[in-house]
Amino acid sequence: WAKRRSFFEHAVILQSLLRITYKHSIAIRPTANHPLKDTTYLLRLTSNFSYLQFRFRSSLAVFWILFLSALVSCGQQDDQREFEREAYSSPENFTETQNGHEIVREDPDDWRIAPFFEGLVDEVTPAWPNPVQSTDAVNLQVTLSGTQSVMGFTLYPLDPETGELRAPIFDDQGTHDFGILSIQFNANELFEFTNPESRVDLYRVVLFDRNGNIISYGDIMVN
Repeated sequence: WAKRRSFFEHAVILQSLLRITYKHSIAIRPTANHPLKDTTYLLRLTSNFSYLQFRFRSSLAVFWILFLSALVSCGQQDDQREFEREAYSSPENFTETQNGHEIVREDPDDWRIAPFFEGLVDEVTPAWPNPVQSTDAVNLQVTLSGTQSVMGFTLYPLDPETGELRAPIFDDQGTHDFGILSIQFNANELFEFTNPESRVDLYRVVLFDRNGNIISYGDIMVN
């Protein structure tokens, strides 16, 4: 909204400059005592015109910068909404890892960085081990670029049947701006204990910031 407000403010400035130009032309109009050929009048006219021309060009440049910034911002918001829609879709495939960070088979849909966080988050290391035994721990790492702080990290599993978020399995409400954030949780937090047969399944986890924006997501196979 702030960008849109600035956009319209500069549009008003452009309109005001046109009015000022007219007023200045009246204020310095030659009279009987100051004919048009008067050198002083010509200098004043040139000076005022140059000043107004500079102000007009400056405002026009800012106008276009804000206009283009608004277009880019709208495009990024659309991309973020599409990314979040994909995050809530049913899990399919997974990035298989072993021996720590070693990737055996990659799912290109997993662990991507959301548009809002491009340039802020360099990488989300695929979960390991994956697949995982129901009694083992799962690890994730988030590498931050340091260009700007990211406030809070909360990891939620999606219910495979309803597609709704369950209780968080990791929650860090601190502010982070550089380095590596390590996330660890137990695989048995991904499923309901009431149904032992449901333990073997593919589960999706979604990583949010403190403001509820999705940072990344990925799928984990529990054996």
